[in-house]
Amino acid sequence: RLTVRGWLEAGSLTTAGRAGRQQIEDLTDELAAAPWAELGPEVTARLHELVLPLARRIVDGGGIPFPNPIGVPPPA
Repeated sequence: RLTVRGWLEAGSLTTAGRAGRQQIEDLTDELAAAPWAELGPEVTARLHELVLPLARRIVDGGGIPFPNPIGVPPPA
């Protein structure tokens, strides 16, 4: 399908493919922003504090490889 759409040629993304991927990434970011905006910066920071130890345990246990296909960074 990607080849038919002109997004993929010879196993690589075309200019149209890169543009399409960027549109998808931008839309994903836009759709994911609403809950964080609703929480606000203080609550978001507190939530980060609370889940960071859990995230580190998941990573330390091998639950998320780095690098990974969805681009999740290691917990900071």
